[in-house]
Amino acid sequence: MENSLSKRLTQLRTDRHGVRGVSDFARELGVSMTTYYSWEHGTRPAFSALRKISEATACNLVWLLTGLGDAAEASNKYADDAVAEAIECYGESAAMERIKDETLNALLRKLAVRDEQLDDVQKENQRLRELIVELRETVARLQAKEKP
Repeated sequence: MENSLSKRLTQLRTDRHGVRGVSDFARELGVSMTTYYSWEHGTRPAFSALRKISEATACNLVWLLTGLGDAAEASNKYADDAVAEAIECYGESAAMERIKDETLNALLRKLAVRDEQLDDVQKENQRLRELIVELRETVARLQAKEKP
């Protein structure tokens, strides 16, 4: 396999039809086995074929194109249309770079939000630990007062 798109196509096929499922997957996509086989071995499918693969397999088109994100994340028609428009405007290779950059930036923004959420959780955990210490001290004082 010469490129990561080939690896992602192979992954889709094996997930759906197993290691020996080339002909079944090609049939599902409506292409010849030879055409599909060439895709797995480095020939880049046209964007229309990639879009059809995404629709047929319910995989995320941006993941299929770039490897970024989650394959199982629902594809967004508006995002898919934006990808198609970018390819029309910039050409396929420039559009792929632009999509990768935008997707990577979106993932970095999500990561930053998750980092902030993690910080908030850690602060809350620290506050709860301090409350537990206070409660234990209070219980110990109350128990000491009850002893004769």
